[in-house]
Amino acid sequence: MAETAKGGPFKEILDNDILINCIYLNPKAPKSPPFISLPLIEKRQNERKLSVISDVSCDTNNPNNPLPVYNTLTTFEKPTLTIFDKPLPLEVIAIDHLPSLVPRESSKDFTDQMIDHLIAFDESPVWQRALDVFNEKVATV
Repeated sequence: MAETAKGGPFKEILDNDILINCIYLNPKAPKSPPFISLPLIEKRQNERKLSVISDVSCDTNNPNNPLPVYNTLTTFEKPTLTIFDKPLPLEVIAIDHLPSLVPRESSKDFTDQMIDHLIAFDESPVWQRALDVFNEKVATV
């Protein structure tokens, strides 16, 4: 979060081969600038290294989408979407249920992250936040 506090778009992202986005976006949060944009990519088209964006979050409809460079989700049958073809291709992977591609690894990672919160169920602020989100969503039904 410290690296993104100044607000984007961040030209530094283009210096990496792969960008993996897996953040939770609160739809009620104030509007924030994107991490990357099409004008930035176009401006640095001949010098960028970035060739793959994997958007695990897939927040294309969220007004705070940090990656407003595509608006179509991809699928297992067609896992990539070409944003730019030349001079260097830029592909987006935006499978809304991407963790199911690697179920064993996803399950292990999920378990590793959850175990401490399960053990400390009554004391963990994670559960209170989850309950707050649940109650908020139930109230909208």
